[in-house]
Amino acid sequence: MNKDSVLLKIIGSFFFSIMLTALTGFFFLKTTTNSMILLVFFLTLLFSALTSFTLVYFLVYKKIQALAKFSDFSESSEGDLTKRMPVLGNDELATLAKTHNIFVARIHKIIFKLKNIIFQSNIASKELASQSIQAATALEEINKTSLIMLDRENNLNTLIVSSREYLREIRNTIARTVIHVDSQSACVTESSAAVEQTIASIRNIDKISHAKTELALTLNQLAAQGGADMQKTREAMQGIAQSASLVTDLISVINEVAEKTTMLAMNAAIEAAHAGDHGKGFSVVADEIKSLAEKTTESANEISLSLSSMVSAIESSQRLTVKTDESIKQLIGGSKEVSESFSEISLGLSEMSAGTSELTTALEELVGITQDVTDNSKAIDDKAAEIDSVMGRVIGISQDNTAAMEAFASQVLGVKKATDAISQAGSENAESISIVDQEITRFTIIDTSNLRSSDGQTLVQWNKKQPEIPSRPLAPETREETDSLHWYDLEFAGWHTNKVNIPESPADGARNKRVVLLESCDHPYHTSYKAGCQKLADAFGVRLESYNANYSPETQSKQVDLAIRSKPDLILLTPTSVQESTAWFKKINKKNIPVIGSNTTPNDEGFQYILGWTGPNDWGQFRLLAREFAEKMNYTGGYGIVRHAKGNSNYFSRTWSIITELKSIAPQMKCLVMETAINEDDTQTLVSSWLAKYGNELAGICFSDPADGSRGLCKAVGLAERKDIVIVSSGNSAVTQELVKAGKVHAITWQSAEADGALAMEMAIDWF
Repeated sequence: MNKDSVLLKIIGSFFFSIMLTALTGFFFLKTTTNSMILLVFFLTLLFSALTSFTLVYFLVYKKIQALAKFSDFSESSEGDLTKRMPVLGNDELATLAKTHNIFVARIHKIIFKLKNIIFQSNIASKELASQSIQAATALEEINKTSLIMLDRENNLNTLIVSSREYLREIRNTIARTVIHVDSQSACVTESSAAVEQTIASIRNIDKISHAKTELALTLNQLAAQGGADMQKTREAMQGIAQSASLVTDLISVINEVAEKTTMLAMNAAIEAAHAGDHGKGFSVVADEIKSLAEKTTESANEISLSLSSMVSAIESSQRLTVKTDESIKQLIGGSKEVSESFSEISLGLSEMSAGTSELTTALEELVGITQDVTDNSKAIDDKAAEIDSVMGRVIGISQDNTAAMEAFASQVLGVKKATDAISQAGSENAESISIVDQEITRFTIIDTSNLRSSDGQTLVQWNKKQPEIPSRPLAPETREETDSLHWYDLEFAGWHTNKVNIPESPADGARNKRVVLLESCDHPYHTSYKAGCQKLADAFGVRLESYNANYSPETQSKQVDLAIRSKPDLILLTPTSVQESTAWFKKINKKNIPVIGSNTTPNDEGFQYILGWTGPNDWGQFRLLAREFAEKMNYTGGYGIVRHAKGNSNYFSRTWSIITELKSIAPQMKCLVMETAINEDDTQTLVSSWLAKYGNELAGICFSDPADGSRGLCKAVGLAERKDIVIVSSGNSAVTQELVKAGKVHAITWQSAEADGALAMEMAIDWF
């Protein structure tokens, strides 16, 4: 019997009771006298029964019939958690349906997470089983190795005991060696003293020989000098002898002149006699000439005699000089021989002295070596004693080590057993997980874990965690802008607000729901954002419509009105302006249309009117980027910030997160300029003006938007040939990633814009 027949029996029984009551009244009418009253009573009762039947049929039966159909469908599709019970009206049955749907939705989410957990656990179990097998194999090897080590330890212990005995024998040998070395050292010391005396005598003789050699050399030099002088004397005597010959020749000439003068005087006297008185004067002259000739002859004779004696003496002196020269030559030769002999003696003594010095040095070294040998022998003996003591301790340690190795081998066996048990438990766990997986697979869910963004990343995270929000400081707006707490209300907007007039969820599922996405612009990020939103909408059967404001708050305001008039089931809004978004959220909220804010963070008032907000954590991301920036800049230098579009939460977050973080970690860095630019041409023009104005003072640039503007930034830097400038950006677009790969931009994160869009749609689906 099906549910419909049971329900009809219930209604039929109710109708039968009414009819039975009517018949009872009819029979009562037969027996009563006041027929008019009884007739009215009967008709009233009959009308009430028909009315009750109609109400029960339309108000209860139809709803129960719908629930019955859902129940029949659920029985035919066991575990289908994608289906929702229809919610009709606002009565208890509708509440029951909502409660059921909410429960099923939660079960769906639990099964989704459980499925992913099972998937990860299955991988972990298999990995654990594999690692356990490897560990068991490794432990088996370790056990074998430990047994080998234990055997080696025993052998080592035996060798150490033997070595200790050998060491003691070595110590005894060293002791005997020390005695012999001491005796040898005494002999060497005595020999060294005798050799030193001999060396002293040799050195004395050597000293005398040196003196005699020097004297001989002096005599030799004097003799050589005398020989040279005698040679000069001999040559002078020869010159004198030659001069004497000339004088003799001169005397002959004088004698000849004297004879001729005498003859002249005689001729003059004869002529004077012939002349008579006239020749008297000439006679006088002739007499004088004759007298002069006679004196000249006498003088010549005397000179001749003297010269003869002198020549004879000179010849005698010349002969003596020749003899003396020969004697001096002989003396020089002898002196030279004596000098050479003394030199040879001195050289021999020097060599002998050097040899004895070497012998002394050798003996001294030998004494030193002997002493060293003695000292080293004693040191060796001391060290050997220490080694003996250490070996004693080593033997103890070796014994302890042996015991430890035995315990280790036993423990390895224990660990191996435990590993085998873990492996067995892993296998059993894998089987259990497989059983649970089989049971889980009986449930039909919308599994979004397999959805991927175009960049290959997971579109929906199943293990998201709520962030920890710090307490609000007192009056943050009074702090300086360079203080991170000044921006608390922007960074953590919405976490401390109370909701106003939030619509109640229909709790009937997301399928066939119509969602309107109001995008702020056609930025590449939003293009990807919409794609991710659409992928999740398709998975849950949500109809997604979208409007693009192209950065214009006026356009987006009109689109908000258009969306409200279309009465969608939910609106997703990525505002073009933080300030104006509050009025838009409030307007949508007043029309009782649920709205979710995304991407641009609303202010606290705006958060009152929305179901929730999703988007990237710009503040946290750009603080991380600031740390990377500071490191690349070596924590010093001037920098500029290319800001996001004004009126947008990114305008603040992607600027002041950088400035406040750098003030904290790199106070030597200075923000020179911060201005807005979005597209490629505007950014190139702006950055070119900065480079012209600040020159080398501008050492780094942070770009807040990873769109085409980053290309313009790199072009401006390239044209200025400023490869030294550090450029950083968030790194959450394909454009930036290409520049990162080219080495022109530094980035730290890769955030999927599609995942951001999917996150917003996921919040909407959860609300449905």
